[in-house]
Amino acid sequence: FEVDCSYECPGGASSPCSGSGICDDGANGNGTCLCDAGYFRVDCFVECPGGALDPCSGSGICDDGANGNGTCACDAGYFELDCSYECPGGALDPCSGSGTCDDGASGSGLCVCNAGYFELDCSQVCPGGTVDPCSNNGHCFDGANGNGTCSCENGYFGLDCSYECPGGALDPCSGS
Repeated sequence: FEVDCSYECPGGASSPCSGSGICDDGANGNGTCLCDAGYFRVDCFVECPGGALDPCSGSGICDDGANGNGTCACDAGYFELDCSYECPGGALDPCSGSGTCDDGASGSGLCVCNAGYFELDCSQVCPGGTVDPCSNNGHCFDGANGNGTCSCENGYFGLDCSYECPGGALDPCSGS
C-alpha cells in the first residue's frame, strides 16, 4: 500500500491480514485490515473464543475486527470466556427464575438464590414456603449451598417449625 507501494499489509505480502481478512491495499490504500467475522487484532491473526466459525460458542458477541480485543459479551444465562456454559437451571431460566446467575465472560455461573430458595439452581423451596420459610418460627438454610433444613427457634419443632412445644413458645415443656 501507499503511493509507491513500499509497505506491506499486516500479515505480510504473502498472507495479507493473515488470510482472515481483506487489506485496504494499493496506491490509495491505508494498509488496514477488515477482518473476517470471528477474527481480531490488527493482522486478523487471532480467532475469537469459541473459534472463528462459532464465535463465543454462538451464545454471545465477540469484539472482533482489527480494533477488537476478542472478548465475548455473553448472552444472558451464559458464562465463561467463550460463553460455552449455561447457568444452573438453563440459559432460558437461569437459577430457575428464583435467583441471579453470575453470568458473562468473567462470570462464575453460580446462583445467588432469592430468600426461601435453595439448591445450586435455586429450584427448591424451604419448608413453609418462600413467604413464611420455616413458618416464621426458625431459619432456613437457603441459598445455592443451602440444604433447605429449618433451624427452629426455642419452643418450636417440626420440619417447617410449625409445631409449638407443650407449654407454648415462651415456656416450652412447662408442666410436662
